[in-house]
Amino acid sequence: MRGLLLFLLVFPCISFGQDVDLSDNQNIYRYHNQIWLRGKLVLPLNKKTEFSTQYISRIYFDGSAPGNFFYLSGQHQFKKWLIADFTGRLVMDQGYNLYRLEVGAKVRKEIFKDFKIAYRTAAFREVKTYAFSRELSKAPYFFWRNRIEVSWQPKKKWEFGTSFEVWNLFNYRYNGKLDKACVIVDAEYKLTKHQSFTVAYQNQFDIQRVKKVDLNMYCIGYIYTLKKLKKKAHS
Repeated sequence: MRGLLLFLLVFPCISFGQDVDLSDNQNIYRYHNQIWLRGKLVLPLNKKTEFSTQYISRIYFDGSAPGNFFYLSGQHQFKKWLIADFTGRLVMDQGYNLYRLEVGAKVRKEIFKDFKIAYRTAAFREVKTYAFSRELSKAPYFFWRNRIEVSWQPKKKWEFGTSFEVWNLFNYRYNGKLDKACVIVDAEYKLTKHQSFTVAYQNQFDIQRVKKVDLNMYCIGYIYTLKKLKKKAHS
């Protein structure tokens, strides 16, 4: 009966884009719903190295002003099974700016034809400031994130994936606290050799905080991949 009551409370809020607070044993759960609109440009230098830039507009269902997310990334494939990457991110959202620098590595393996599994580990530093005063709102945070990914490509133009990720927090109060987790289900369709369309659902939730936040994110994206740069022939 309790589960039925919980469902009846939460489902209307997800359906109509509203937020809800639920209290249980002095814990407060706040559910948020967002739409992410993504645009990504990829520049392959060669078969192993590429750079990309990405913009995300985060639209809040509660009527708040959209958030703006800017990314600059690069990756290099050292081996068929090993990839290293880095990302810089700038967030301008609801009266604050957020700066992040992240480095990571991924190992992956093809289990059988068209089916792959991967593990990514990364560390990032994050600084949050007020947008107008530029004062630090919090001391710099350090996170260690670990993600398991599974992908399936049944046809040349279609790829489906799912992943589960956790964040460990390091700051002046915590030393490795398990802070957040995220589940993602996504699909990509290649429109042409250089263009693709993506959709995804993400659920991100707090683990140990007293006032927990649960985010439902519905994502729509477009990716354009430029032609590979070719080295000039020596005269």
